Amino acid sequence: MRKPILTTITPVWNRPEMFRVWVEALKGAAHPQVQHFVYFVGEQPPCQAPPNFRFISCSEKPGLSIAHYHNLGAREAETQWMMKLDVDALPNVRLFKDLVNILAMTKNPKRWYNVGMFYANKSITHSLLTKERMPLSELVYNDFLNNLKAFTNSAYIKPAASNFVCNRQWYLNIGGCHGGFRGYGWEDYYQMYLMERDRLGRDPLPGPVTLDTAPRRVRDEIARPEALRLWTMNRWCALIHRWHPGSAGTDYKAKSVMDSNRKILLDLIQKSKG
Repeated sequence: MRKPILTTITPVWNRPEMFRVWVEALKGAAHPQVQHFVYFVGEQPPCQAPPNFRFISCSEKPGLSIAHYHNLGAREAETQWMMKLDVDALPNVRLFKDLVNILAMTKNPKRWYNVGMFYANKSITHSLLTKERMPLSELVYNDFLNNLKAFTNSAYIKPAASNFVCNRQWYLNIGGCHGGFRGYGWEDYYQMYLMERDRLGRDPLPGPVTLDTAPRRVRDEIARPEALRLWTMNRWCALIHRWHPGSAGTDYKAKSVMDSNRKILLDLIQKSKG
């Protein structure tokens, strides 16, 4: 049996229903060359880890950045590639098979990919994206893509967001994600900026950036184009995001935390510009 080449890294806290659906989707999309690290923050795993999964219990309370766990996973994994994978993002049954084929042909260690997401609305989430309907079959995935305007409330109906895939050693060599971020917000934007800057050997966001424009420019000039590029290369290489209520009232997603992270993002980009 060929050894794994890709490790996905997912932190989870206080999202039991979301986790139950997600783990069934991943089990249905299993591939022998893909392993999954799941960090349970401040809680114990709710079930025994399936094959190719590693469940890790972390004693700290939620509050550290999501990137803290991406950095942990990057250091603990032994595969050539790593992937940030959100617990509300469902893979179709072909995603990992097709992604592994792409990675196997990728020779440049600084080539990174962004697996984008299509955002399901509340109605479709409750009808098509339930535990009982997992795994996410080719038929349902195709149905979703063929009915995007009806199945999503998002104004942007191309693959979006930031479930990036990169060479694990390269990620570590460029320092991983910055430890200054806390809670939720913008840590993945800086990581994508950093990887794209190192890949190109130049600033991927030429010209001035401000507190307001920094996140939007990373999204529009780096994240979305990379997600669209991968999906255009292979239409199975995208995720479907399950609708869920907002979590703005939680400490890790408080406005003050996100505002602080936005300022850190700006400062780091400006520092990189010299």
